[in-house]
Amino acid sequence: MLRKEKPTIPLIARLIAPGLLVCFVFTQASPAQIEPDRGEREARRSLVRVRIMLETSAPDEAIMINGRRLEGYRPRIVQVFPATGVVMDDEGHVMTFLGYRWVDIHSRDPQIEIIAGPGQALPGKMIGIDESMGVAVVRSQRGRLRRTPLCTDCRIRDGATVAVPVFDLPGGMQFETVRVLSLSHGEGSGGRTQWTMRVDRLPGAGEPILDSGNRVLGFVASQRPSADDPEGLRMAVYPMSQLLTSAERILRTGGDIRTGWLGVYLADASPQSEQPVLIRRVEKGSPAQRAGLAPEDRLLKWNGKAIAGVRRFIQLVQDTAIGSRVALDILRHGKPMTVYPVIEARTSRADVGRFVFSFPDTITLQDSGVVPETGPLPRSWVGMTSVPLSPELAEGLQIQDQRGLLILNVVPGTPFSRAGVMAGDIILAAGEASVGDLGDLYRQLRAPARDGHVALKLLRKGSERNIAVRVPVPAATEPRR
Repeated sequence: MLRKEKPTIPLIARLIAPGLLVCFVFTQASPAQIEPDRGEREARRSLVRVRIMLETSAPDEAIMINGRRLEGYRPRIVQVFPATGVVMDDEGHVMTFLGYRWVDIHSRDPQIEIIAGPGQALPGKMIGIDESMGVAVVRSQRGRLRRTPLCTDCRIRDGATVAVPVFDLPGGMQFETVRVLSLSHGEGSGGRTQWTMRVDRLPGAGEPILDSGNRVLGFVASQRPSADDPEGLRMAVYPMSQLLTSAERILRTGGDIRTGWLGVYLADASPQSEQPVLIRRVEKGSPAQRAGLAPEDRLLKWNGKAIAGVRRFIQLVQDTAIGSRVALDILRHGKPMTVYPVIEARTSRADVGRFVFSFPDTITLQDSGVVPETGPLPRSWVGMTSVPLSPELAEGLQIQDQRGLLILNVVPGTPFSRAGVMAGDIILAAGEASVGDLGDLYRQLRAPARDGHVALKLLRKGSERNIAVRVPVPAATEPRR
C-alpha cells in the first residue's frame, strides 16, 4: 500500500520517556455542541470506543543518553490506537475506520477493548483489517452491544448540519455540529468513492458523522484546509455503504484483506494535475528500494499504460497480485528508464525505534525550561502538561521548521480545556510572540488583552488554527511558604 507524503501523526509514545504510556485522542472540542435529546442519547449508547493496544519490549540499544547506550534496561512499550466504532449486527461485530494507522497494527496480536459506556469495557478480538480502505472489524467477546443506526443511502445537501462525536470532555461523549457549506462526490485514493465537504469547522479524522436522525452517514477519511476558500475547510468522507462493504469482505474472509505494496511516498497533487506522479521518499527495505526507485523519480507508465495521476497509481499497486513483477517506466533527472519491482504484501514494522536523550554538560535556568518567578500564575491554570517541541520530537511528528509547545494533557474545567486546547496540539504562538517553551507562554499569559483573552495559534493534525483563551484574574498574591 502507498501513502501520500502527508501521513498521519505517529504515536508519540515512541519518542517520549521509556516505559511511559502516552495516548492522544485527536478530536476537536467546540462550544457548538448539541443539547442531548432522546435520539442523541440513543446514539451515545450505540457508538463505541475501540482501544487497540500493542505491547512490545524495547531492544537492547533502545535507550541512548548523550550517545551512550543504557545497558540492562528494556522497558515495556505500550502503544494505544483509539478509534470510534459502530456496531454492525446483533453478534457484537464492530467496524471502525483506522485509515493508515493499520500499518502499525497489522500482523500483530493486539489486545482489544471495546468501551460501550461509562464503566463498561468489554474484551474484544480482532477479526481483520482491509488494507485498501483502512477498515477494521473487531468482535466483542462478552456482553451485548446495541446496534448503531446506520444510513447507507442517505443524501446530504449543501447547507445541511451534521453531528460529530467529541470524546474526553466533561460528562463523557458529547456532540458538536458541523455545517456543510458545499458537497461534491468524487474518487478518493485507490479509486474509492468519497464525499468532499467544505465545512465551517473540521471534525477529527477517523470520526463518524451523523445526520439529524442520529444515523451514521460515514467516517471522516482526511482533512485539508482549502486554499481557495480561506473561510472554509475541506474534508473527505467515506460513505457508510462503502465502509460496510469493506467490513463484510473481512467477515466473509475471516481475516485480513491484503493488498499490493510498493513502499513509496508520493507528492500530493490535485486530481486534475497533468504532471507525472512524483516520488518523495522510498521506504527502507521495500520493493521500491530493491528495484532501484529513488526520491524525485517521476512515474510514467505501469506495464506499458500511462499512469493517470496519484490516485490511479495507488489503485494499480493495490490491485496488483502479490508476487507479480511489473514494468514501471520512470523519468530520472530527465532520462527515461524502466525498473521492474515485485509487488509484495506489507510486512509489520516491529521496530519501536530508539529513545534518544541529549543533555548539555551544564544546565542553566534558561535552558532547563524552569520559569522564573515573576509573579504567581492562577491556580486554575494547573492541569496543562506540556513539553517543548525538540528537533527529535518534531522529526517524529513529521513537522518541519516548527518550534512550539506540545500539549500532553489538559485537565477538564481549566481555561485551556474550555478554550478547546487538546492533547496533541502544538502551541506555536501566544499573542504576537512565538512560543518555544513554557516560559514564553507564561510571559504572554501575564499580559492578556483588555478583554482578558490571549490569542493562541495552534497546530492540530497539520492544520493551523487560532483560538482565544480567557485568562482568569489572579487573586491576591499568596504568601510563599
